[in-house]
Amino acid sequence: MTSYLETQRARGPYRFESEGPNLYRGRNLIVSNVTSVELGSEMTFRNILGYTRIDSANYNDLDGTPYGIDGGGEGGIINETRQFSEEAQIVGKALSGNLNFVIGGYFSKEKNFNITTSKLLQFPILAQVQTSTSNTRNETYAAYAQGTYDLSDATGLEGLGITVGARYTSEKIELEVLPGDVSFLAPPSVQATFEPNQDKTYNNISWTLGIQQQVNSGLLLYAVSRRSYRNGGYNVAAPPIPGLGNDGGNGYDVERVTDAELGIKFQGDVGSVPVRFNIDAFQNWVRNSQQVAFTLIGGTPAAITVNVPRAKVRGVEIDGQIDPAHWLRLGFAANYTDAKYTSNLVAVGGAAPIAFGTYSDVPELSGTAYAEIFVPMGEDLTASLRGDVYAQKHTFFSSTDNLFGGTRLPGYAVANFRAGVEDESTGLSFSATMKNAFNRTYYSGGNGVGPLFQINTAVPAERRSFFVELRGQF
Repeated sequence: MTSYLETQRARGPYRFESEGPNLYRGRNLIVSNVTSVELGSEMTFRNILGYTRIDSANYNDLDGTPYGIDGGGEGGIINETRQFSEEAQIVGKALSGNLNFVIGGYFSKEKNFNITTSKLLQFPILAQVQTSTSNTRNETYAAYAQGTYDLSDATGLEGLGITVGARYTSEKIELEVLPGDVSFLAPPSVQATFEPNQDKTYNNISWTLGIQQQVNSGLLLYAVSRRSYRNGGYNVAAPPIPGLGNDGGNGYDVERVTDAELGIKFQGDVGSVPVRFNIDAFQNWVRNSQQVAFTLIGGTPAAITVNVPRAKVRGVEIDGQIDPAHWLRLGFAANYTDAKYTSNLVAVGGAAPIAFGTYSDVPELSGTAYAEIFVPMGEDLTASLRGDVYAQKHTFFSSTDNLFGGTRLPGYAVANFRAGVEDESTGLSFSATMKNAFNRTYYSGGNGVGPLFQINTAVPAERRSFFVELRGQF
């Protein structure tokens, strides 16, 4: 294996060997309808209906080698998802126009059928093929209200307002482990601890509280705090043992995020030049952060979701745009993010606790800059040319790089160009885009399976590509 890794590095990231198929097939049907009815001069009823049907088949080789370490084989990963949602809301003004509000209710019902086939360690004696198969169901009810009240008359401060909102959500999640699942191959004494049919209902209240000052028509100052949740669920790759994955069960707990944000928004003219500028600073307090861990469960490799006790994410975001001439637009955006775990010991699968030390998929610094030129070609016809560059510092694709290493992706910069023509009178537009114009090699993610197989696989991003688009509006 050591010599093969050197062979792969010399070969480059876009040529590889694999023992199985690598492809994706999908079919999506999405139907939505939004109906609005005016109930008066200052009130509107809106109904939002949605239906989604997604069928997919994914065949991949997680280790990226010609050896049968971890591949999907001929079975692959099959997913069939059906979801229906209904949302009704009333939007309007009250209290002499000082209160802008929205009140609504939401319902959704979703079902997912999954079969995952894994061919593991295809060597004499060690070889095994395991299948996980299950149905998961999700039923959600929610009610919410949010309002912004203008305090100008009450305080004498023009443009001062407060925003208050809350949402109550009840979500029931069900798991049904189906015949054919690898867990049913366990000895009877082990199966006696299983519960193939499990369900749990999560009830929580999300909220937002903010104050803002519209200093003038172009300048807004604001401060806001929010709390939201990502509900728990079940790891279908783990045996159906009640309890959390941290303790050896197949579940994971609710993630809770509380944040605070201060910001400034400006849009107006500086002299005779249109300018837009935004800046904000934020901090998130995360409790029971949901993260992926690779581990052995009953001697079988598996990826499960576990909860890391506490984390903090803080940073500054800034963006701006300036039109120095009617034919030229310049803009930029930049982000600084400091993300770290503040309580990071996790017992994965009931084993001795390990330290999650790297916050995955979050670059400390990232930013983009762009320029766009507009050329009138007639009364309603305009041509445009846009160029942009995006850059970021290094990232990790594993939360445990501090323990196992090999998941650090270097920083990169990539440039893109777009040329187009738009006819405002007909709504027709045509554009041609070149992504990764200078054909840079960089990595967009990876599989941190080092704890299982002593190798990690980094995934290269798309090479230079071209596409054209014709769009019509009616």
